[in-house]
Amino acid sequence: MSVSAKHILTSASSGVHVGEFSLESEPGQTADVQWRVSLTELHGGRQEGSQLLEVETSKLSLKILPTRGMGILEAAVPDSDLRLGWDSPVKEVVHPNTIDLGARGGTGWLDGFNEYLVRCGLEWMGPPCEDAHHLANGEPPGAFLTLHGKIANIPVSELSVEIEEGSETKIVITGVTHERMMYGPKFALETKITIVPGKASFTVTDTITNLGGQTQEYQLLYHLNHGSPLMEDGAKWVAPIEKLAPRDEPSVAGVERYATYGPPRPGCLEQAFLCELHADAEIRTAAMLHNAAKDKAVKIGWSKLQMPYFTVWKAEHDPADGYVTGLEPCTGYPLPKPVARKYGMVRQLAAGESVEFELNFDLLAGTEAVAAGLTDIERIAGGREPEISTTPPSWD
Repeated sequence: MSVSAKHILTSASSGVHVGEFSLESEPGQTADVQWRVSLTELHGGRQEGSQLLEVETSKLSLKILPTRGMGILEAAVPDSDLRLGWDSPVKEVVHPNTIDLGARGGTGWLDGFNEYLVRCGLEWMGPPCEDAHHLANGEPPGAFLTLHGKIANIPVSELSVEIEEGSETKIVITGVTHERMMYGPKFALETKITIVPGKASFTVTDTITNLGGQTQEYQLLYHLNHGSPLMEDGAKWVAPIEKLAPRDEPSVAGVERYATYGPPRPGCLEQAFLCELHADAEIRTAAMLHNAAKDKAVKIGWSKLQMPYFTVWKAEHDPADGYVTGLEPCTGYPLPKPVARKYGMVRQLAAGESVEFELNFDLLAGTEAVAAGLTDIERIAGGREPEISTTPPSWD
């Protein structure tokens, strides 16, 4: 394999910034392998100055957010209504400069929440809370932690587009985002998003490196948010469940129909379910969401060694308020950090060490493709019945 071209779009270390960029496949290629990559700067409202990087192929379009920690706004199959994303009340790609994470009791993170893929972490994730624990020398003895951490609201320091030519062409978008401070974490998050023209799939590979001189705690949850057309009345999420429990009392009422979705219920409370999944011989697992007709779906795969926990968030709100469900592979459940730490769900990364996470996404169109995905889930489950609890865990 040889790299035919690498284009640096942003480099804080080298003083490079490209405001507008466009690159496309050579003329004469067959339609199924043609591609285009473009970078634009957005204007107006709270998205002023945000950048949008789009990758377009015959089978996939992807909207990437370099300004928001390399989140993904939407993935879609061209010329169809199959998409990964949702209709958030937040309509703009909100620039982090306009967000106060500490607002509204530490829930300011929600001011920009409209992505398909948004990372929660890295120093912490979960609900706002006080945390009196400190690990590294020089850290304050306590801190107020805001909702879901900082990483989704930090612009990339480095951004590049690379075209790899070999037996198949690969488009690799690489971004490096730094979450760092004095007397706190010094994390570098390198994100690689890989697309193969002609395939309705993509891969996200994240590498977290501790650039500090001391061991540092970290947490990571991928908030993968789905609305129409996959989430609808009669839709269902499927996974090789080993154990499942409601997160809290409002979720208890939904245990009997934990896997299915109903129509919007204006004013309803959100529900969430905490899961552990079975894995195959390679210690990989997967989850799916399909529509009621079972002719549209997404299948998401990952290593259970990397992310042993899985959460499902159901918000069957009025569409104007956000009718959405989150499928969430994670290093630990989204609990207050002191509770997560007590139950071994806060990890540590030694100075100079790195840890990798990878997610594989397949957009499935047609009943045969969806059926094949469901068969793969059944293979991992191996006929084992899930252990379903009707009461929330007791986090003493």
